Amino acid sequence: NTQTINIGSGTPSGTGKATITIGNTSNASALNLKAGTGSVNVTGNLTLTDGVIVYNDVGSALCISGTTTVTLSTTNYNTIDGADDGDCTITFASAKVGGIYLIQLIWEGSYNFILANTAAPQTQTIKQICEASGGTPDDPGDRATLIVRATNPNQIQILSCAVNTAFD
Repeated sequence: NTQTINIGSGTPSGTGKATITIGNTSNASALNLKAGTGSVNVTGNLTLTDGVIVYNDVGSALCISGTTTVTLSTTNYNTIDGADDGDCTITFASAKVGGIYLIQLIWEGSYNFILANTAAPQTQTIKQICEASGGTPDDPGDRATLIVRATNPNQIQILSCAVNTAFD
């Protein structure tokens, strides 16, 4: 049973636009949209005025025996700890194609993080990409935050890296 609300659909073409204002902009009004298992879709531009996008779901993983899998369908900010037992190979699963995700990597020793399924032509290691951005994550406690884009449900492309070595 589909329920549809149309606002502005009867506006004659070329005569104006439909505008919706919800809440009192002077006070602490809120608008919550819940799509259940569906999506909230915006066609056209989305503008934030004096606002931010907040990532509320956080995932974490510990690299055990040199590998970990991050399921991106349930989180958009993930922390992966290297666990100091060798290089850590990371695979990804269930990403939303075109989705932007944040991944924080915590170095534990001189080992490296390896992304098992990155988008071609990405041939550099995470450390090389971060070094090109001006930071060198190589000491225990160093953190690198990656901004990545999903190119298919199980493959990501690194867009940028920021390194924080203040945790040494």
